[in-house]
Amino acid sequence: MMKERWTAGMRSTQLSKNLNAVIKNHLKLDHDLVQFFGHFNRVVDKKRHNELIAEYEMRQKLPMVGLRQTPMLVHASETYSPTVFVTFQNEYDESTVMIIVRQQDAGIFVEFVVMRYDGGPERTVIFNRNDLSVRCTCKKYENERILCGHALKVFDTVGIKTIRPKYVKMRWAKRVRAGDCFDR
Repeated sequence: MMKERWTAGMRSTQLSKNLNAVIKNHLKLDHDLVQFFGHFNRVVDKKRHNELIAEYEMRQKLPMVGLRQTPMLVHASETYSPTVFVTFQNEYDESTVMIIVRQQDAGIFVEFVVMRYDGGPERTVIFNRNDLSVRCTCKKYENERILCGHALKVFDTVGIKTIRPKYVKMRWAKRVRAGDCFDR
């Protein structure tokens, strides 16, 4: 039901349950509307403050790069926020245990069949030579907006050593707040 829909890996009610729990900690049944919005504003201010602290820490600390000579991981550590970098690094680690079973060249498109060396399901990755894009049958990128190990294996095979800009979503980039920010 969630295929090809961006969910950031969350279930549909996970976000609302978290926010509801936080708001319930600050509300009582006898509050009127003015008190409710006062408490609600405090909750929002606390969330914004925590986000600013996380951003400050992200800019002050460098993530641990497992394979230091790997251009893809170095580029990811410079591009992604620490949390997303860890997720990306896990996928990159997964790509190192992948093998290409078959490769079929069809002009602009190259079809790779990729699987783990120790078994597991085969996944088909279509690589487009024109725009250097990939589509994998596991649909991880479509669902979570992070490249899967299968696609990263194909990028490595064709010699792409940095993350293509189209695969870097601004919400997960380190510089997401580089510009001016206005509260509406």
